[in-house]
Amino acid sequence: MKVNYTKTVLYAYANIETVKDQIDDFVQRKALSSMNDYSPCIEQCEKMLNFTAQKIALIELKQMTDKALEKLSKFDIDCLDYKYFKQKPKEYFIGFDYESRNYFRRQVLIVKKLSV
Repeated sequence: MKVNYTKTVLYAYANIETVKDQIDDFVQRKALSSMNDYSPCIEQCEKMLNFTAQKIALIELKQMTDKALEKLSKFDIDCLDYKYFKQKPKEYFIGFDYESRNYFRRQVLIVKKLSV
């Protein structure tokens, strides 16, 4: 089961910064438009605090993932980037063996290593 969580975190890792920025924008718009919202003030504040708590959880998740990724080799990070992050250009992976059985075994081992 841990492996599934690890894969989920790896897929989400590349988008954490974007989601954090969206939360910031949402909370700012919510605060600025609060005079047009006729719900009780305490409810509005609780909503903004909940979104801020989610942002803090994302920051912690990113920091823990960064710490775990520091332990991996450059090749392992390239394998993860190819499958999960997709941040490097396609030209970077010219000559990269991503069709062999060895690559797929390596992916499984990397995820298991991060799951521990």
